[in-house]
Amino acid sequence: MLLIATGCGPEQPSGPELFEEHFSIDIVEVKTPSEGVAASTMEQQAFRLLQQANYQQAAILFAELAARQRDPGYQLYRGIAQIAAGQYTEAIESLSNIPAGNQAIPVARWYQGMAALAMDQAVPARSYLEQCIASAPRGEYAIRAKDILEKLP
Repeated sequence: MLLIATGCGPEQPSGPELFEEHFSIDIVEVKTPSEGVAASTMEQQAFRLLQQANYQQAAILFAELAARQRDPGYQLYRGIAQIAAGQYTEAIESLSNIPAGNQAIPVARWYQGMAALAMDQAVPARSYLEQCIASAPRGEYAIRAKDILEKLP
């Protein structure tokens, strides 16, 4: 008797499954200092909206803060809020606006990878996660990125 087995071994998780397993907004580590009372109030409101899961409104306020202060940290938070709101393509674009060499780059590439996974786009996700690792090989996000890369098809 001859048995032919197909698909032996554990199934690899899909991009959206990996996204669900790894995405969270409670690990953000780049906090932008505010300038002035108006910016501080807007900043507080944006973070409050983020904590209250009002992601679209938070993304709008972070976009305003980023435009006013030209601070990449706000772009990062905008992208994270957009991902949480399901605006994956927009998030990837927002996170692409963080300049090379900025301390937020590893985090931005991580979240771009998460957005690509949510859209089940393994090739771009792999690229973003590899960039995350390259920009901070020993960082927390690099460790997480390596874990995901091992699971990607």
